[in-house]
Amino acid sequence: MVRGIGFVRALLGLLAGPSIWAGHFGLVYGGHAALCGAGDRLPLVARADLPWLLLVATGSAVIALLALAVSGRLTGWLIGTSDLPDEADFLVRVARLLSALSLFGVLASGAGMIVLPGCQLLR
Repeated sequence: MVRGIGFVRALLGLLAGPSIWAGHFGLVYGGHAALCGAGDRLPLVARADLPWLLLVATGSAVIALLALAVSGRLTGWLIGTSDLPDEADFLVRVARLLSALSLFGVLASGAGMIVLPGCQLLR
């Protein structure tokens, strides 16, 4: 049975992939709305840079999720499998599956934001 700090670490390790997906989703859609709403009034970023920023955000999230989905050792380290010898294999497989599912979510939202025309009327 998982108790105390082991439970919190296992939970955070299991939710690493979905957390990256949620962060990417918020960054892509929130950043898109902010850049389109502000127009060219932002001092560091112009509206023309939007596709590149979305591509970098999507690429970074894909690399992180691929590392989590492919590497059982990295996922095991995040979960803290040394603290959880009985459930270690199951938790690592679940975390890798969640990371793989999150990868599809990142690719779908990233592709949608890159392929569709940007800065349409905000509704």
